[in-house]
Amino acid sequence: MMTCRERWEKKHKKEDIILILLDADKEEIEKISKKSKVGKEFEKKMIDVNEEGKYVYKITHEEADRKEFNTRLIMAEENGISIGEKRGEKRGEKRGEKRGEKRGEKRGERKKAKSIAEKMIKMNFPIDLIQKVTGLDEKEIVKFVKK
Repeated sequence: MMTCRERWEKKHKKEDIILILLDADKEEIEKISKKSKVGKEFEKKMIDVNEEGKYVYKITHEEADRKEFNTRLIMAEENGISIGEKRGEKRGEKRGEKRGEKRGEKRGERKKAKSIAEKMIKMNFPIDLIQKVTGLDEKEIVKFVKK
């Protein structure tokens, strides 16, 4: 017959159990290790790690608070940068659209002026009058005359 702990361990992932053990003190880990395979593995690993000196990390509450604050500060900074980049992209898109509209308008005006110049040439208007009406220079108008 299975104990409650064995049933619980069977239902939960090993990682979940280890996370719970991380919160336990030495005495609790020793008690759990006597009853649980995962607890035994955890205790052995913790002893091995601590004996090798790889993982002995004691920290005061003040240091933990400072580290947490710094972590939150870094995360906030990264979030702020991300928001700023998005805003910058939107502004850049708007500026690009405005520039594109202006260029398009200029091209359209120029195309219309050329069209008017061609019609005026066909109607035998003098070149100086065509220049005044369309704003085109004499060289461009002469090109239409040669066609």
